[in-house]
Amino acid sequence: NCSINKLIVDGDTDKVVSVDAIGATRIQTTIVKTDAYFEDFEDRNQGFINIEVSGEPETMLTLSGDFNNVSLMKPENYLTLGKGSIYNLVVDEDASESQIILDRNAYVINASLEAPCLVSGEGDIGSVSITSFGVEVTMLPDELYVLVLLPL
Repeated sequence: NCSINKLIVDGDTDKVVSVDAIGATRIQTTIVKTDAYFEDFEDRNQGFINIEVSGEPETMLTLSGDFNNVSLMKPENYLTLGKGSIYNLVVDEDASESQIILDRNAYVINASLEAPCLVSGEGDIGSVSITSFGVEVTMLPDELYVLVLLPL
């Protein structure tokens, strides 16, 4: 039961860091720089509020539970949602070639895909906004918005 403004997850590249938010723990911003596993089944107003994956290429974050905001910020960063939900998922314009896997019991409510990326798996997506060429989404979302400007 604690309140943390900023948590940076950085460690050995050959190990996965595991963090579980339990009780009344509230972590406002979590920056992930190494492979990690986060679990959060508490109230959506507690636990991990904002997660930024900002590691070297092939950094993997695996989530289980319900999360507010998750952003992939760097190229070739990977995200797996094993079970649970993400309210807002963003693939930043700098996060090209990133990959998101949504397992069977996973749901993303809103996804904003701003760079070439792949979203795959057996999970579901509510609303998807695409603002880049090279985006591939293998499941059919409930709502799809595409805004890609052609060069003049």
